Amino acid sequence: HGVPGALVSVVGINILNQILDATPSISTGELLNQLHRNIINALNKDSRARDSYDGMDIAVIRIDKPASEIQFSGASRPLLMCSKEKTELIRGDKYSIGGVKDLDDATSFTTHTFTVKNSSLNLYMFTDGYADQFGGPKGKKFMVKQLLTLLAESHHLPLHEQASRLEQNFDGWKQNFQQVDDVLVIGIRV
Repeated sequence: HGVPGALVSVVGINILNQILDATPSISTGELLNQLHRNIINALNKDSRARDSYDGMDIAVIRIDKPASEIQFSGASRPLLMCSKEKTELIRGDKYSIGGVKDLDDATSFTTHTFTVKNSSLNLYMFTDGYADQFGGPKGKKFMVKQLLTLLAESHHLPLHEQASRLEQNFDGWKQNFQQVDDVLVIGIRV
């Protein structure tokens, strides 16, 4: 990703803060719609960044405790919800923020809304770095399916134990292979 990716990340964080300051109750889908439009406008001012940029993947959630409601929107990123009763993967939309090849003005990001009925619900968002890591006995990618299984099997543990398990598993998988990307897994117990 390099310099263009870093530039867009900084610009993206500033734009997100501006949008949320102006409209704190904005839905997650509309937040991504506005972020997308603003990133495109910002990149149009810098042709070098625009020409070398293929989009930013992001997942956002809004937790409204008084209403017992969760909103989720994703730009090429999913949300995993785990409870005692079930594990559910909610896929984000298949386009990235600012990825002008993938998204036109008529398309918008979806807001998924869920009512929280269970006091023991875990939400997970993650970058692609964990699943894309090469390693294991055959030097293959870890893959999303294995990550989802790992998260689902450990969701009942305290969050700090889940973090330790994820880190140990990642290091064990990676072995002596180079780390290929950033790795971020966010777990939230609602």
